[in-house]
Amino acid sequence: MFIIRADGNGKIGMGHVMRCMSVAYSLQEMGQQPVFLTACEESRETIEKNGFPVHMLPTDYTQMETEIPYIRELLPQLRTGMGEKELPINGKNTVTAKKPDVILLDSYQVTEKYVMKLRELAMLAYIEDLGISMPVDLLINYNIYGMRFYYRTIPDVELKVLLGTEYMPLRREFAYDLDYELRPEVKNIMLTTGGADPCFVSKNFLNAFLRCKEVIERDIKIHVVSGPYNIYVDQLKRIFGKNEHIIIHENVSSMKELMKQCDIVVSAAGSTVYEVCALGVPLICFHYVENQRMIDEMLPNILPVKSAGDYTKAPVYVSRRAAGILQEYIENKELREQLYEEERKLVDGQGARRVANAMIDLSKEYWKDAKNRN
Repeated sequence: MFIIRADGNGKIGMGHVMRCMSVAYSLQEMGQQPVFLTACEESRETIEKNGFPVHMLPTDYTQMETEIPYIRELLPQLRTGMGEKELPINGKNTVTAKKPDVILLDSYQVTEKYVMKLRELAMLAYIEDLGISMPVDLLINYNIYGMRFYYRTIPDVELKVLLGTEYMPLRREFAYDLDYELRPEVKNIMLTTGGADPCFVSKNFLNAFLRCKEVIERDIKIHVVSGPYNIYVDQLKRIFGKNEHIIIHENVSSMKELMKQCDIVVSAAGSTVYEVCALGVPLICFHYVENQRMIDEMLPNILPVKSAGDYTKAPVYVSRRAAGILQEYIENKELREQLYEEERKLVDGQGARRVANAMIDLSKEYWKDAKNRN
């Protein structure tokens, strides 16, 4: 049985849930039936809309250790509901023994104490961004900086690691049909800040972009993606809703199709940048939270992508710098061609399938161990 534990809400965004759903789709395509656990109502709604079974935990998502008793009671119920029988745990030490179930964890609230308790119930896979070791069985850091970290584990547990962008679990739509036409002139630009825009980055960026001579003279359209947790969406509409150069998008059904319509994407340095690179749309990045910083700093070191920098330190300067880079991209067709070629080499859209395969291989260890014992 494969269980996915992830949360998403207006404060932390939906990135954790979205990448886990990509893995869930891959597991499903391989004949498995993944089940989600979450402590956030917003997560439950999103997961259910995508057709996966999900169970709400009656706990605070920031206090994960309190949910262990509920998960302990829930696992046998889930097994019964899926028509699976309860199986013995191989080995005397339940912490290091092989278990029949695999739980995929994806949360910044995970603690070592939580993981050690959960190890008694299942084998663990963990999606990790910040270089923090955890006593799990499988660790995934799909980021461009993933290989910079050294991960340790507990004695007698063989830690398997999946590092680098080949394991990036892009949203399902980015697993296929990645053809993109690089057009000779820039006519459409996308601006996205992620699921939320807590610093109202879009306001300063748009004001700066509208001062770009090329944007006005070439009648370039700026497509602003307002995520589901953007608390400033009404202000965004009030300030820019009538501007002929700006189109505000809400409830976007296909980010891939919108990206394909655009000639440049300006994006916060989260998971979206990997989706942009999968298509090869010329990218400008920036960051406003810590978990975006390492991507934002490293991406220009391996690709000709340019970064506007840390918005929180100098909002006006970063907005103007982004506009300056935008002007350069618009005027330089050769640079856009180079970006297209280099970005597409970074990620191929098959990362979710590779992670799902690794989880299935992990579950096979229980049966292999049981066979050897018998």
